[in-house]
Amino acid sequence: MELHDNVNQLLVSTNLILSMINECPEKNSYLLPSCIDQLKQAIGENRKIAHSYASPNLETENLLTQLEKLCQNMLGTSGINTVFNADDFREESLDADKKFNIYRIMQEQCTNIVKYSAATDVNITLTTSPEYFLMSIADNGKGTDNVNTDGIGLRNMNERLKLFDGSSRIITEPGRGFNLEITIPLKEKNQLPEDMPV
Repeated sequence: MELHDNVNQLLVSTNLILSMINECPEKNSYLLPSCIDQLKQAIGENRKIAHSYASPNLETENLLTQLEKLCQNMLGTSGINTVFNADDFREESLDADKKFNIYRIMQEQCTNIVKYSAATDVNITLTTSPEYFLMSIADNGKGTDNVNTDGIGLRNMNERLKLFDGSSRIITEPGRGFNLEITIPLKEKNQLPEDMPV
C-alpha cells in the first residue's frame, strides 16, 4: 500500500507542475526538470510494485536463481546489498508447492526490509537436511523491540508456513537488525526428530 501511495503522490505532484507550466509557459525552464525527475521516480516505484507481485518461473530456472533475481530487483534497486549462503541447500528436497511459497515469503520480507529496516546489507542462508528446510533472512537495519506479529506481512507468511506445518522465528532488538528464520519440515510429523528447529 505504501508503494502505491508514493506513486500517487508523485503523479499528483507532477500533474500540479504541468498545470503551472500550462498556465505560465515562461516557468517551463525550471519546472520541467522537476516534472521529469518525479516521473522517473514514479516509474521506479512502479517497477518495485511489479516485482513485489511477480510470480516465480520455476519451470525454467531453479529456486535459488529466482530468489537471487528477486533480491536484486527488490533490494538491489533500493541500494541494499544481498549475500546468499546456500552451500548446504539441496533444492531437490523441495516440491513445487514449497518452492512457490518460499519465494512468496522471501518476496514479503524483501518488501518489509525496503519499507521499514533502513538496512544496507542482507544475509540470506538456505539450508536443507533430510528432516527440514531452513531459511534465514537477516538484515543490518534498525531492528525493533515491538514486533507486530498481527501485521499483514507476517500473518501472510505464517499462513503459508502452516500449509506445511512450518514455523517462523524472529530475532531482533533496536539497533541490532532483524532476522527472520523459517523452518519447513520435509518429513511427516511422526518421522521428525525431537530436536527439529522451531
